[in-house]
Amino acid sequence: MSFIRAVPLALLAAALAACADRPSPTQPGSPPDLAASQDAAAPRAQRLERLARRVARALRDPAFRSAVHEAVRRSPYPEGKVSLQRWLGAGGGGGWQVLGAAAGETAAAVAADAEAAGALELYLPVPAHR
Repeated sequence: MSFIRAVPLALLAAALAACADRPSPTQPGSPPDLAASQDAAAPRAQRLERLARRVARALRDPAFRSAVHEAVRRSPYPEGKVSLQRWLGAGGGGGWQVLGAAAGETAAAVAADAEAAGALELYLPVPAHR
């Protein structure tokens, strides 16, 4: 076998041997660490879902819609992003109260859910929605 053919074959064999300890991506089932990370993400996803529903309910209120419009309009970002937790907590937490009232919950429960969810941004990418 010539040297020109032997080197690529040796490199290919080394690469295949290095990947042998990993499960094949085509094998059925998921790796245990992936399943564990999905289980850990479930509570965050539930918090985000509850928060999205609260915001949607609060948007029925014309005053809240107007406040959202104004916050998006005044955003320093060209996309009109607003830090949700900071905005809702501003001015004594009136935003938390509006979300809580719309959902029939306390402002503290809404704020706790949102704070536990991590940093969130309010963003309305479709101009007609703004």
